Amino acid sequence: ALVGGDPRMGGIDFQHTLIHELLHGKSHVRYQRVPSGSPDTFQEEELGVARRNQNGELRFMGFNEAITEALTKRTMLGIRDRKDYEVRDDLQKLAEQVATSRKKVSESKNRPGDVEPDDIYGCVEDGGKIITQSFTKGDERNILRFLVKEIYRTKTSGHASPDAVFDEFASAMVNGSTKQIEGLINQTFGAGAWEVVGDDSVTAGERLVSLESRLRRIGEGLPPEPER
Repeated sequence: ALVGGDPRMGGIDFQHTLIHELLHGKSHVRYQRVPSGSPDTFQEEELGVARRNQNGELRFMGFNEAITEALTKRTMLGIRDRKDYEVRDDLQKLAEQVATSRKKVSESKNRPGDVEPDDIYGCVEDGGKIITQSFTKGDERNILRFLVKEIYRTKTSGHASPDAVFDEFASAMVNGSTKQIEGLINQTFGAGAWEVVGDDSVTAGERLVSLESRLRRIGEGLPPEPER
């Protein structure tokens, strides 16, 4: 991947992209020769938690990106907490206030916020304007965040904390074994929920609504999906 950055940001956006791509580089990958191609033609069959199905479609790509970006966020915030680089607290607080206000307006109109306040990882002042950089894949990470929260809340896994649940997803991305997280998701949200998570043919928002519906129906003692 090509790694660039906005020179006004002092390298922090470069750091974000670099960490994200390095995490992809450390993730599980398995190649397979393309049957219809030349002998030296290969394609990814598995990439992190993504898998190619019988139709040749690489599924769970959005979810794989969500895990990667969540790990990127954890890494960068850890660096910031150690004060390895300077952050202008006044700009950071102002940017977070703006994000909070925009989120409230969006929620009042029943639509997702532009950016979560804690997703802003860098900001600078340029010509009287505040320029911000934020963590990406917000819609996909909303799914991941919801899964982690509910798996922990319902005690499906017996993990000691939400972070411990998230570690299961991070491990799956790195080692390529999805059996554990597939089991946790299906146990919490009902059989077939894993396929809902990986259905990139619909938006992340639609997948999240489906998972919320499944959890609500299970709580009411109903099957996770209505009979068809």
